[in-house]
Amino acid sequence: MLNQKVRQSNFELLRILALLGIIIMHVNGPFLGVGGGYRIFSVLENTLFNSGVSIFILISGYFGLRGNREKIIRFEVNLILYSLISFVIGVIATGSFSVLECVKSFMPVITQKHWFMTVYMLLLIFSPFTNIAIERLSKKEFQKLIIALFVVFSVLPTLLYYHPMGDRGKGLMNLFLIYLIGVYIRKYFDTKLNIGKLIVGGTLIYLITVLLNLLVSVVLSEGASTPFARDCSSLIIIQSVIIFLIFREINLSSKVINFISKQVFCITMIEGSIRMFISNRVFSVENVYYQNLPICVITIAAIVLLVGLIIGIFLDCILGKIKEVLIKALNTIAIYIVNKCSTYKCYIRKIIIYWLH
Repeated sequence: MLNQKVRQSNFELLRILALLGIIIMHVNGPFLGVGGGYRIFSVLENTLFNSGVSIFILISGYFGLRGNREKIIRFEVNLILYSLISFVIGVIATGSFSVLECVKSFMPVITQKHWFMTVYMLLLIFSPFTNIAIERLSKKEFQKLIIALFVVFSVLPTLLYYHPMGDRGKGLMNLFLIYLIGVYIRKYFDTKLNIGKLIVGGTLIYLITVLLNLLVSVVLSEGASTPFARDCSSLIIIQSVIIFLIFREINLSSKVINFISKQVFCITMIEGSIRMFISNRVFSVENVYYQNLPICVITIAAIVLLVGLIIGIFLDCILGKIKEVLIKALNTIAIYIVNKCSTYKCYIRKIIIYWLH
């Protein structure tokens, strides 16, 4: 999902680790209500791994999205194909067929079947205009824009809990903010940084967030409550930026990492169905004693990642050419429609001029 001509392994490794963290969160999701000592594990993993989405968008902002007709079509084709694969795996896992879910699989963006992909598509569609606006902003104006967005959509929700968009940061405005931060780092923050200091700063932010979340959890007398680890949390955004900057300072080149990272998109789309299949058909985590849950959760998340990788490679082998044919056909149709619309626009313009005169 990046516009890198040459993949930089440090960022590709970061994407893989971010995805693994997100999967761990999803596997552990059903156990957030468990109290006692397990609550600590839930708070620790949720506070760390909820940086994953922000990290993905920071990387996209750093390298820049440059949406055009072909890229948008390619992204949509991949979304539909992987949504359908995810749906099929889900049917096998549950033994039930949902017409609604099938329809959503054919229209994943408009139905928000995967909220992150819907927002990413919107960022991609509007990226040409966003890029023009960014280039016309001075550094000071850019800073003011980021600060204003950060205060409204992050600082206030962190302090007051309620989010102005009502989406807890899982929406366009927060991801747009994080995208702009990634762009800003690329344009104006090219200074080499001390990794040691970044690690200390990141660890400090992480521990503060953990303590705040543990305090809330204890006060509410529930399992793990993590209001300070939401996507809109200022602490999570700062933590994500620090993690991103740490990996930016790492020089790494690995064909294996680059090969694996090509399947991050596919794994992101199908990991939910793989988890469902494992839970329903292979092994249910709910049968594990709580003291063994952390190891079990991490192990299952790693298995989900591995299975998703294998499926992604297999799909590339059997669907690679089919995808290219579909993309080429849809691109041709899009060009035809655009040309026709241009013709009709000309006719409409003539009619308007005629009536106005």
